[in-house]
Amino acid sequence: MGPEQRRSQMRQIQAEAINSELLNDMIYQETPGHFHIKSFTDENIPYDIHVENNQMISCSCRDFQFNNIAYKRMYLLSRLYTDIIPVQRSSLRKAEFAEQNENNEDITVVDDVTNGDNLTNIMTNMLETMSITFYF
Repeated sequence: MGPEQRRSQMRQIQAEAINSELLNDMIYQETPGHFHIKSFTDENIPYDIHVENNQMISCSCRDFQFNNIAYKRMYLLSRLYTDIIPVQRSSLRKAEFAEQNENNEDITVVDDVTNGDNLTNIMTNMLETMSITFYF
């Protein structure tokens, strides 16, 4: 299990530790696809989660905006609304690349890089296709 999977699992465990009776107090659906979720540490701080096609796509929290991975409030929301799926990092990346590079068919998205050697090889291949040479 890699570090990203460990962090994801810890966030999921934190969300599962919340008493089921508190879920309705922590989560408020403002409109279809727009939810407010109270902070785990300060109930006066709400976070906004947006959902499209039963997939969480964005959140106002800094952690999500920086990392674009599912975190504890998203897992909490999926406990109350079981048909809503926490964001999938690789699908978000693909959507962002597709939106930014609609006309560039040479873009490669790497979903999971498991070790540094693999990353070095991928970066070397990408740089070679761009006619840039780096020596490692």
